[in-house]
Amino acid sequence: MSTEQTAHTDVIEPGSPEQAQVPAAKKSRRLSRTAIAFIVVSVLAVAGWTAFGIVLADNGNWNRAYQSVKASLADEQERASALEGDLDEMTASRDEYQNEVLNISGRESAVEKGEAELAAREAELDEREKAVDDKEAYIRETSLSDGTYTVGVSMEPGTYRTESGSSRCYWAIYRSGTNYDDI
Repeated sequence: MSTEQTAHTDVIEPGSPEQAQVPAAKKSRRLSRTAIAFIVVSVLAVAGWTAFGIVLADNGNWNRAYQSVKASLADEQERASALEGDLDEMTASRDEYQNEVLNISGRESAVEKGEAELAAREAELDEREKAVDDKEAYIRETSLSDGTYTVGVSMEPGTYRTESGSSRCYWAIYRSGTNYDDI
């Protein structure tokens, strides 16, 4: 047998020149594992770039969706702004109505005070009117018109004056009185 044949069939001893060739064989396996790893990484890279390309191609849909959401957001912000304006108007109206309620309450107090003063004045006027009515009744009872009167019977005793400047006004005693004279 030749040495070449023995090298293939014999056990390789450590430190022998044949052992130097064995790591070269292992390196070829590592290269094939490295190659497989490289192939796997390449396939994954191609798949990733393909997926990225699909996403980029689908980016139009995402962009449209984004634009739609952005438009909806703008609409909602506009609606919120309008609602804030409505809220401000309603708050101003509420404040105005509260001021009016306070104003009306103040007016009601003033009216009640005025009514109390009016009631007091009416009572005073009623007293004065009664006094005037009593005085007018007294004047009617004590006023004399043309005619004949008897003191103490048809007229009260007292001092009488005439208001007409007529010279036809006079008084007379027709029956004896306290002066014991007849006229």
